[in-house]
Amino acid sequence: MKLVFFDDAKYWRSILGGLVCAAVTVALPIISMTRGALHNINVLSWDERILINLAVVFGAITAGAAHKTASHFPSRIKENAAKVGSLKELLVLLQTTVSHHRAFLLLQSTVFLNTAAAVLCKRISITKIGTTSEAELVVSTLGLIVFACGGVLLGLSVIYKPLNANEKVVEATLSHSGNGSGNGNGNGNGNGKVHHDDTVLKENRTARSKALTLVQYPDLSAWLVIISGIALVENAWMPLLSLPGIVVAMKWYLNGRAAASQFAGDGEQLDISKTRWKVVPFIY
Repeated sequence: MKLVFFDDAKYWRSILGGLVCAAVTVALPIISMTRGALHNINVLSWDERILINLAVVFGAITAGAAHKTASHFPSRIKENAAKVGSLKELLVLLQTTVSHHRAFLLLQSTVFLNTAAAVLCKRISITKIGTTSEAELVVSTLGLIVFACGGVLLGLSVIYKPLNANEKVVEATLSHSGNGSGNGNGNGNGNGKVHHDDTVLKENRTARSKALTLVQYPDLSAWLVIISGIALVENAWMPLLSLPGIVVAMKWYLNGRAAASQFAGDGEQLDISKTRWKVVPFIY
């Protein structure tokens, strides 16, 4: 018996994409700025090696889970794959892809630059949080914990939005079909079934979304936590100074409806219920 799960080529491409993003944004700046790291991995500190492993694992899991969740979407909100027939169409497709993923590219660039800055601060021994070896151990361990929490939050947020969008479409479809059958076959049975399904959907959505209702864009919040964790792992406080600027940039970017939809995806387009705070609770 052959498992369909292992035959899903797009699923494995998503995992590969997560591995590449993790390698580029975390492993590459750490290794490239460490003299001799390409020849001897032992020159990396223990916390940096753990950080790279965590990034790779979270990247693969998040990308695979996101693909599996989105693959259950109804066909009406899936994007149609463009067929390339010439070089001009290929260039147009590439330009469109970059435009659609501009938000993601900006985030990855920000993580890359902050990681490089944190590593540089550690290499030249400036802006240290802990000056003694014991304090550095505590700060690095705390950074790994913060980074892991950010990875978990990112994975949950990536799965949460497609599930909400999917339920929104299913709920609307059930209501539409219920009204149609109710008019033809009797209002009692049709409306009663739709009301029951609608109640079940709302209960399931409420139970699952309790942990992610504090902010409207939990994935952006997760990236802020991840950047903070990387700076703590490298025992440098200077990269933490970039966080207010990143929040301001996020606020500026989210002011545009089209730009905001790149972060919120189908959840934003399907008008999922809003929350009071967008990225940082009690601040923005």
